[in-house]
Amino acid sequence: MKRSVFLKTIFVLATILLCIIFLYPIISYLLYREQKIVKVSFHPNERLGKVNFKKGVYLIKSNHNWYALSAHCTHLGCIVNFDEKTEKFHCPCHGSVFDISGKRVAGPANRPLTRLPLRFMKNGDIIVIKRD
Repeated sequence: MKRSVFLKTIFVLATILLCIIFLYPIISYLLYREQKIVKVSFHPNERLGKVNFKKGVYLIKSNHNWYALSAHCTHLGCIVNFDEKTEKFHCPCHGSVFDISGKRVAGPANRPLTRLPLRFMKNGDIIVIKRD
């Protein structure tokens, strides 16, 4: 390899590397989307069954405890549907299946449904906090 070809190759690679180093922060800044915190309130008269749905959140009663799951499939974000007979969540988009606790049972999703924090209010409301 000639010296001039070697130097040109090194110059081109260094230029590409510097462009990546300087452009990455700019591109990531332009594509950044701020997450909003959304509070979903379940009033006592809205909690009629074992599994309650509102605004992309499932509120579930297990024995005497409550927990909340995001209704968004962890594969591509489709809203999962709850089947009362099998007590499983089914994703209509690609067929992922989750049990009532949110664990993945089948399908392309590789993570369980996201558990969401709860806040119990004095007036009986349960507030679920999710990020959109």
